[in-house]
Amino acid sequence: MKSNTLTIQISKPVEDVFLFTITPPNSTRWITSINKETTNEWPIRRGTKYQLYNNQGEKFEVIVADIQENELVEWVSKDHNYHCKYTYQVISKNVSKLTYHEWVDNGEIDGALYPRCIRETEASFGKFLLTCITR
Repeated sequence: MKSNTLTIQISKPVEDVFLFTITPPNSTRWITSINKETTNEWPIRRGTKYQLYNNQGEKFEVIVADIQENELVEWVSKDHNYHCKYTYQVISKNVSKLTYHEWVDNGEIDGALYPRCIRETEASFGKFLLTCITR
């Protein structure tokens, strides 16, 4: 598989969704194979490095390639082959749309960073994120 895309609607303001999805270690709560997430700086900006550690202790690093507050964030791997982009859209004051898109330029995605939502349903992922953001 070369790419995955998932779009969900969440009953939260876009600012809350954006902040939750970019703040470490929150990805560990919805990406099953990641058990540790750190950054080299906060707040993040273009060039910020995220270090993700899988369940076997292996490190995978992605770098923020683009960020526009409450609109999008894109990460790329050090070799520029793997890309992951979140785009955010305001539906109403308290409803947002999040699109998760990951792809590789060469080869296949190995599944290491698949969010739970890819294996479950968009509805369950939306409920899961809503629960996490509420806490």
